[in-house]
Amino acid sequence: GLTVTGEFEKYDDRSLLYPLYSFITPASTLLYQGTTSQITGLMSTYEIKSGVTVTADYRHYSRSKGGADRFGGDAVFGYLDNTLRSGVGYHYLNDGGGYAISGLRDGSFHQSNLYILQDTKKYSSSFDISGYFLQNKLYNSSWIWEATASLGYRVTPELTLSGDVAYGRDTTFNENVRGLVRLTWNNSFINGGVGK
Repeated sequence: GLTVTGEFEKYDDRSLLYPLYSFITPASTLLYQGTTSQITGLMSTYEIKSGVTVTADYRHYSRSKGGADRFGGDAVFGYLDNTLRSGVGYHYLNDGGGYAISGLRDGSFHQSNLYILQDTKKYSSSFDISGYFLQNKLYNSSWIWEATASLGYRVTPELTLSGDVAYGRDTTFNENVRGLVRLTWNNSFINGGVGK
C-alpha cells in the first residue's frame, strides 16, 4: 500500500511563480524575472486500510532570487464503496526571502483545505473550502479563503454537463465570485481506434 514518487522540473518561464501564489495576490504584484527555475520533490502515499489513504509531500523551488520549500500532507477517506469521499490537507510554504511576492521580505504561508465529493453513475457533486494564512501581511491582510461548490450530470456515459461556483475574499479584501459551466465529452478508444 506504499507508493513513493520523485519529481524534477526545470523552467525558463516568466509565469512560473504565478500558480504558486495565484490565489493569494493579483498577478500584478508578482515578480516575473524570467530566470531559470527548478522544482525537486518527493511524495509518499500510504493506504492505511481500505478507504483511508494518507499522503506526505515535499517540494523545493529554486531560482536565482532565492528558494522556497513546500511541505505537508493530506488524508482521504472513502465511504459507500468509494462513491463518497472526503479529505483534509495542510501545507506550509517556507519562503527563503523575497522568493515570489514583491514588497514582502518573507512570503511564507500556511494552506489548509477541506473537501467532500460524491460521484454516482448519474450525478457528481463536491464542496471544497481552502484557507491561506500569510506569515506577513499583504495589503493589510494576513489571510484569505475560498469556497467552491460543483455539480455535474452525466447525460450519457461519455457526455457530462457540470458547473462550479466559487466565492472568497483575497488580500485586498475584495469579494470574488466566479462561475464556470462546462460540457465534457470523454471517449476512450481501444484496438486501433474502435470506440469502447
